[in-house]
Amino acid sequence: FIVDADKTVGIMKPDPTGSVIAMTRPFWDGIIDLIDFDRSTGIASGFTNIYTAGNGNKAYGLEFSRSGNRLYAGEFGIGKLFQFDLTASNIPASRTEIGDLSVPGEAGQLQIAPNNKIYVNYNVFPSGASFIGAINNPEIVGTGCGFVQNAVSFGPFTTSNGLPWHYNHLTTNSSLPELGSDTVLCSGTGIELNPQVSANGATFLWSDGSTDSTLTVSQPGTYWVTYQLGACPDKSDTVSVT
Repeated sequence: FIVDADKTVGIMKPDPTGSVIAMTRPFWDGIIDLIDFDRSTGIASGFTNIYTAGNGNKAYGLEFSRSGNRLYAGEFGIGKLFQFDLTASNIPASRTEIGDLSVPGEAGQLQIAPNNKIYVNYNVFPSGASFIGAINNPEIVGTGCGFVQNAVSFGPFTTSNGLPWHYNHLTTNSSLPELGSDTVLCSGTGIELNPQVSANGATFLWSDGSTDSTLTVSQPGTYWVTYQLGACPDKSDTVSVT
């Protein structure tokens, strides 16, 4: 795949399984592509375009949620953040605005951290910003993912677009399901239990007998999930909902 030298600015990020790569091409009409990647051969194939702005809204930074089910992208031209639901039957149509920086600036790089939050660096003209934003619940579909613009303060120092890349194989490629801490809910409300592991090629078994990758519950009780991938042994986790 070859592009003009003056049009190669962009970001490439692998999903947690390493089998899909997302790529932005901001100076090619704000394009976002998904690319299949074979880890055993190193061959990339199957370009799928999920967004083309064509109006100066230059998609740049992007990041996957820990499960790989959600993809987030920021845009230079309008300083907004968007979510794509990669489990949707129509991924391009799932594009949802989840944050507006409300400043005459740019959304820069996005980076998932060990706490599973996705941090967002942005530039405010003319001198930069003194905060970075955070997507607090990246697995939640839509605006419930909880973007906070001024999440982390840098005091007198300013930030502009970039973030360091963090790779931790214990969390990025973990096969250990993690349902989180025991939870207390108000009566009449529900919660989606998500084991935070890849669903690609995996099998799940929940305490109610269901086999979906997530489970929504609204009743008190103890819930468990068993996760199995390939020839690896079963792994499980349990959570109590009060």
